[in-house]
Amino acid sequence: MPYPEPDKSDQKVLAACSSQQQTSPSNPPLSFDFGTSPLSEEWKGRITNKLNTYSDVFSHHDLDFGHTQQIRHHINLKDETPFKQKSRPIHPHDYEAVRKHLEALLETGIIRESESPFASPIVVVRKKNGE
Repeated sequence: MPYPEPDKSDQKVLAACSSQQQTSPSNPPLSFDFGTSPLSEEWKGRITNKLNTYSDVFSHHDLDFGHTQQIRHHINLKDETPFKQKSRPIHPHDYEAVRKHLEALLETGIIRESESPFASPIVVVRKKNGE
């Protein structure tokens, strides 16, 4: 099913480039595993140093996501009638892990509390290793 062309009349894109080094003192130096790479030790060091120069663009832990204030996205809906699906029960074994994960996401600003009329339930899926 083809999607309708978006209305481009109000779209604005802002971009900023800087040749200055933008490192963060809170980020530790990165380490890289070159494995069985045929690169010489000199080149491995040079690559590591260059990548550490821009360490702020790399994720340093699982909840280290980037963000920008340069552009805002809109989702155009065909039908703007709010939908609200029933919540699904969370297994008691998973409840504490879900609560901790949601708290971590809230603390890092990845998600925020909402009173939106739109709502979909959480779906808990375990990894292959059982976590």
